[in-house]
Amino acid sequence: MIKTLGSDGGGEFIGREFRDYLERQGTARNLDCARAMLFQARLPKFLWAEAVSHSVWLRNRATTSANPDGKTPLEMATGKTPVLTHLQEWGTPVWVKTLKAGKLEPRAAEGRFVGYDGESTGYRVYWPSKRSVSIERDV
Repeated sequence: MIKTLGSDGGGEFIGREFRDYLERQGTARNLDCARAMLFQARLPKFLWAEAVSHSVWLRNRATTSANPDGKTPLEMATGKTPVLTHLQEWGTPVWVKTLKAGKLEPRAAEGRFVGYDGESTGYRVYWPSKRSVSIERDV
């Protein structure tokens, strides 16, 4: 059974019929902040999945009154307290070291931070000139 459904504010998720269905199923609905993140960072709409993913990452590391002693969902699942000393604002400009730069070429390229990689210690970086996202370590 799904206890909480997080979604963007898309019309298919905010209609009365869908809301009533969720209530009958006992599912709480949370509208994610992806739209606000995209608007604030002035990034293209096709990065909505990156914004949703990062908002979920943040929500899992934030305290909630639903958990005992104000623990985060991550603490409840793993027993480890999240470390947020490296936290970056979503969409902020970042510089990525260019490993194969020539002697007189730039040694870094500018991208935009769009999240942390879930499988490594890398950062997810959006490259506006390429309209693509890559995982980078040297940020």
